[in-house]
Amino acid sequence: MDSVILTPYAAASAPETLAWMGGRAAQTILDALAGRIDPRFLVNPEVLRSER
Repeated sequence: MDSVILTPYAAASAPETLAWMGGRAAQTILDALAGRIDPRFLVNPEVLRSER
């Protein structure tokens, strides 16, 4: 594989991406505190169906 060049993937480090991730994280925290939990972000979404 003499003609192969490997480089690290750095798209997630772009300033725009970092700003979006920070804003998304903050909004997710605010949503959770308000009782709006998106099951796509849960490891065990079945907990939303359990009775407390």
